[in-house]
Amino acid sequence: DQESGYAIIFLRMAEGVPHTDDHAIEMRIDRTNGRLQTYGLLASDIPARPESVQPNISQSEARTQVTGSIFSRYPSLEVLSEAQTLRLGIWRPELAERSYTFRNLTSAQLQLANENKGLLVYWGVFCNNPDLPRSTMGFKVYIDARTGRVLASQDIVSSGFGGGSARKRAPFGWDISQTQIEVTSGSKRANVENAQIDLASPLLKAEKGKKVIVHFGKVYLRCQFLPKSGLLATERDGIRSFGKPDAALLKALKGLWKVH
Repeated sequence: DQESGYAIIFLRMAEGVPHTDDHAIEMRIDRTNGRLQTYGLLASDIPARPESVQPNISQSEARTQVTGSIFSRYPSLEVLSEAQTLRLGIWRPELAERSYTFRNLTSAQLQLANENKGLLVYWGVFCNNPDLPRSTMGFKVYIDARTGRVLASQDIVSSGFGGGSARKRAPFGWDISQTQIEVTSGSKRANVENAQIDLASPLLKAEKGKKVIVHFGKVYLRCQFLPKSGLLATERDGIRSFGKPDAALLKALKGLWKVH
């Protein structure tokens, strides 16, 4: 809050890996005279580092795991955006059940937390509306950096979420050009450089589709791939919109299921 002062956050490091911000040291400085107002830990104790700080999965693999988990738990979500970059960190989970909206910790991990020992995780924040980051709902997530298991998630609701007009949003625009696009279905994935998806006309007849997540930049879009028409479809507030992938991306999509 710049009206009362500035907050400075410090993260303890272990072999170049920081603790998560759950265990940060915070200083608040008076904005008028530069004097220290407050100083303290955001949590009572900083956990001990794990034996190793080398992950077994990549950042990209962690992203795939967590976006798939969020989409499966929230069927109405159409899009996710990486609001706070997923990064490696040392984390001790809170033991209280109410601390997390989603919790998937093993008994051994809970015991480590009880002993104030840290886990090696990827952590970050995803939001469900990349166009309105200050009026949205988000998910602060923690992924086991050794197994890829999504350990916990906290729902974060901004002050503007749910306010304003209840009118429906416009359908997704499908103006994606000359960028790297990754398509994922379960454990299968494909990457295409300089790919493009153009807005397509709505289909006149219903067509069965296959679930796929389309990733470009920091955006993850839940879609249906329609093999017969070669289109991608997504739904926003009950309105479907369709995108036409270029030839290289269409080939990659078909390759996920070996369709022709």
